[in-house]
Amino acid sequence: MTALFFYGVTTQVPKSYYESASIRRSKEINADGVSFNFRKIKPEYYFGFKKKNNYFIATPEKALIDSLYLYSLGRYSLDLAALDSGKLDREKLKELIEVYPLKKKQ
Repeated sequence: MTALFFYGVTTQVPKSYYESASIRRSKEINADGVSFNFRKIKPEYYFGFKKKNNYFIATPEKALIDSLYLYSLGRYSLDLAALDSGKLDREKLKELIEVYPLKKKQ
């Protein structure tokens, strides 16, 4: 959600929390009133980042795919009505989804 908000793809405003994909484990860390949520994904799905302002962030399309993937596993809540799909590159979405197993595409 953090990356989707950064790119203006969602109207959901993350307040005092940041989300990140992780290949190690899901974990929440609280520091000075800010929550950092790490969601575990398989190592083969850990790609699609670019450097922006001295930090790495998922591309908008990869952020959506990660969110949908975790949502399909029941490990993430996602407000689909808050998404503006017009801000996403459909060809990049098609390319990215090919990496994921068929059962997660349905």
